[in-house]
Amino acid sequence: MFAPHVEEFNSSTPPFYIFLLVHTFILHNSMLDSESSHNLMSLSIMKQLNMQITKPYKDMYSFDPKKVKCVGLIKNLVFSLAQIPARNIAMDAVVIVIPTCFGMLLSRF
Repeated sequence: MFAPHVEEFNSSTPPFYIFLLVHTFILHNSMLDSESSHNLMSLSIMKQLNMQITKPYKDMYSFDPKKVKCVGLIKNLVFSLAQIPARNIAMDAVVIVIPTCFGMLLSRF
C-alpha cells in the first residue's frame, strides 16, 4: 500500500495522482470523487500539516452501518492543485479517524 506523506513544496516533483499544495506542503496521493458529499482528511494528515480543528462536527456513517469518528471541521482550508499553484481554492474539510491511505478525498470543486 502506498502511504501518503507530506513534504516541503518543490516545483520539480513529478505529478502522479492529484497533488495538493497546502501552505508550503504538497499533500500526495489525494483523490477527487465528484460523488462524495464531504471533503475528508485523516487525523494523521491534519497533524502532519500542523493544522487545527476550527469547528466541531457530527460523526458520519460509511456505506456499511459503521459509524466513522469525526474529530471536527477545518473551515475554509485553502489549497491549490500543485500543478496550478496560482489558483487557490477554499473548502471545508472534515477530519476523521481512519487509517491513512490517501492524502485527502475531495468532493467536487
